[in-house]
Amino acid sequence: MKNGFYQAIIVSILVLAVGCAGQKKQLTQPVCFDAVSTDKLMQVSEKALLDMQFRIQKFDIDNGIIRTHPLRAKQFFEFWRKDNAGAFNSAEANLQSLQRSVELVFRTEQNRVCVECVTLVQRLSLPEESLRGYSDAPALYTASDRSKQRLEVEPERLEQMRWIDLGRDEALESYILNQIQKSLEKELHS
Repeated sequence: MKNGFYQAIIVSILVLAVGCAGQKKQLTQPVCFDAVSTDKLMQVSEKALLDMQFRIQKFDIDNGIIRTHPLRAKQFFEFWRKDNAGAFNSAEANLQSLQRSVELVFRTEQNRVCVECVTLVQRLSLPEESLRGYSDAPALYTASDRSKQRLEVEPERLEQMRWIDLGRDEALESYILNQIQKSLEKELHS
């Protein structure tokens, strides 16, 4: 009985420690900056997104928008990438095919430049296919066989694939805004 009690206490402490370790101060939206131009903040923001491996789809200074192409979520072995914010998002990205896209909107308010970040997440949905046996598994979604694996998806399956919207990734939004803030401070103090 004592061993069970001590095990329960140890597990409780570990759960509490892991839960608290993942909590960082999340920036509220939008984040405003003094003594910086919209052009400068957009350039710093673009560099922060590029450093995270996002590719820019739209960079519109006139309307104050930066939009990225969807980026496939980081896998556990891609240690150099930084697009999964938090343990839950990392685990989810390793279990499912996810992609994220980012939109930054810049506005001038009372001599300050404010930036709002919206990060949308999508999951790949493949059509269900019945599996009659293990020998069918290699060719379930691709033209693979047991001896050679191929990454090409058959055209009829490709037409049935869909990206399903999962909503916003607020942890990544906060991380991106933190990166922009750090980059801007570094640039201004250089």
